[in-house]
Amino acid sequence: MIILRLTPRGIYYNPTACIPWGNTNFPPASTFGIVEQTEAYWAFEQLSFDKKTGRLEVQPVDYEPRDLTSFREQRPKYPIRSLVFRDIDWFELKKILYKYSPALFEGITRQPEAPSDAARFGGMDKYPGKVPDKRAGSHKVDFSISLKKVTFKYGYVEFEKPLPNLKLREVMRIENSFILPEFEFIKPYFFKVFGKKTIQVRGRILFSERGETTHQLNSPEIAMIDEQFLAGIKKIMIEDAVKKPQIITVDKGLFTEDDFLEGLHDEKLGDTLSPSEQDILNTLLDAKGVRNRKQLEYLAGKIQTSSEKIRFTLNPNFGFLFFHQGERNTHYIWELINSHATYVWTFPGSKPMPGHLKKVEEIINFIRINGRTAYVDNVDEIFHKVIHRGGQLKDAFPRWRHELNALLT
Repeated sequence: MIILRLTPRGIYYNPTACIPWGNTNFPPASTFGIVEQTEAYWAFEQLSFDKKTGRLEVQPVDYEPRDLTSFREQRPKYPIRSLVFRDIDWFELKKILYKYSPALFEGITRQPEAPSDAARFGGMDKYPGKVPDKRAGSHKVDFSISLKKVTFKYGYVEFEKPLPNLKLREVMRIENSFILPEFEFIKPYFFKVFGKKTIQVRGRILFSERGETTHQLNSPEIAMIDEQFLAGIKKIMIEDAVKKPQIITVDKGLFTEDDFLEGLHDEKLGDTLSPSEQDILNTLLDAKGVRNRKQLEYLAGKIQTSSEKIRFTLNPNFGFLFFHQGERNTHYIWELINSHATYVWTFPGSKPMPGHLKKVEEIINFIRINGRTAYVDNVDEIFHKVIHRGGQLKDAFPRWRHELNALLT
């Protein structure tokens, strides 16, 4: 069980940690208001929790818990980023609201609003019922809106749109369970996939006689967003990062997948969009004309030690630094895209040592500044070069594999 405090600002799960209303399945915060001085502590049963997205689903079990000790001490093991409420008693919720539109809470409350109840504002009926709203009924809408004006939330997008013909300006939403707030930081990639800078919105807006509105909206562009769509976005991001690598500092030549896209965006992308080592490798191997595709696939699938990270180099060309743990020695293997040779550095000992990786990074920095020829002409005993042999051999890969494996002791 978890105790939450409902406030005008948002939901508190301890005295200092607050989840804003925009990260819940409540209607837009502008459409309802909680009494400022209220002490609304409710106890909830936890229905589900997604560690990756931080999405917690809860259902109230007690609207007046007596013991609030646990509220002061609640510290979740994983961060809570969004809340989904189920089956709230509408009459309990109304007690703490000074304005509301009952229709907007359908799907959250388990007890529907009585027909005699009207939308409330400041304790008074918003529409006293003397003159029915002339807009009452269903109105078809079809409009476009700039993607820049669309805000990505947890499970939906939100935007404000004036509709002069209906004398209406409201915050509207379109739901899609694949959507996350992190998408705000990659809107340029959505432009690329959609092929335009707007989304189309279609559907209906329903007016009651009291002027309350219900939205039934969809968008073909927002509906496109699914696992396959996000995989395409991730692929474009990786391709852009390879084509336009970040500025390289003098003392940094190796990158992990964690900092591969650093510099393209100011914010973290989260687990959904951050590329894995395999994502980066697969994207590059899918590109046409990769001369050493077989070598890269073999190094990633057969040679790389699974407990270690694959690292990347961006200069002089994009490439991968693999690690192999042999019986007597450890090996770092550098394979550049479309290169003609594989570089291997061998160190004594069967366990990876930080000093060895640092040594390889220093060498790669030297090559980046002075060129490969300058290094190859002055190598020491830890270095070997395995040529991608061509010539009369129809398939030179078997010989390359044999020569490489002979070094990996």
